Parts: sequence; C-alpha cells; structure tokens
Amino acid sequence: MQAVQKFAEFDYVCLCDRDLPEAQQTVWTLKSLTVEQEAFLDDNIQGANGLKYGTNILSVLNMGLHKVRNFKDGKKDVKLERDKDGFEYPGRIRAFKEGVLDKVAIQERRELAAKIRNIGVIEEEDAKNS
Repeated sequence: MQAVQKFAEFDYVCLCDRDLPEAQQTVWTLKSLTVEQEAFLDDNIQGANGLKYGTNILSVLNMGLHKVRNFKDGKKDVKLERDKDGFEYPGRIRAFKEGVLDKVAIQERRELAAKIRNIGVIEEEDAKNS
C-alpha cells in the first residue's frame, strides 16, 4: 500500500478538449479532498439543521476545483470566484458564487467531479508496476 498524497493538486484537461491544440485547452487544477470532506459527501450532504446543501457533484466541485486556465465565456476568462458569505464546506472552503459552475457543461462537471473523487486511488496499471 502507498500513502495518499493529501492536498495534492494536479492539472486536468477534460476529454472534450484533448484533441484541441494545447493553447486552446481548458486546464482545471484539481485538489484532493480531505478525510473530513469525504465524510461530508458520504453523509449525504446533510447539514446540522437537517437541510440538504445540494448534490454530491456540486459539493465535490466546490471542494475540489481549485483553479482554471483558459476557460472562456466569449473572449472573457471565467474566474472561479467564491461567495464570501456562501455555504462553508469542511476545510473552510466557501461555495462558488452563484452561476459560476453553470458555465461548465454537465458532462464536464460530472467528469471533473469523478476525477476529484478518485484522486489518490491507485490505478490498476500503477498497482502492477509497484
């Protein structure tokens, strides 16, 4: 067994951009989730007051998306801005401002969330080479 690289960040390009020239690819910087964040997700996103705070994918993106480069809305770069008064996830991470994640297509939101949830999982090929 190998130790998980906690708080590791890495760049990721979604499948839909991989055939584009490198200068046109959107590059997402993803961050691994902490044990507390994983537990938060596993507990069905249930808050202390009994209210649910959104879906699993939304929560994963709020906690695991760190930065983005070359993500355009027309000619303008899209910023991953946090809502300073928004919901606070474990790790003192605030939710993104309303509408920020609406700019990401649903398929790519799902792909990014799956990649974030699987950071630290040893791939079968890696296991064979250990």
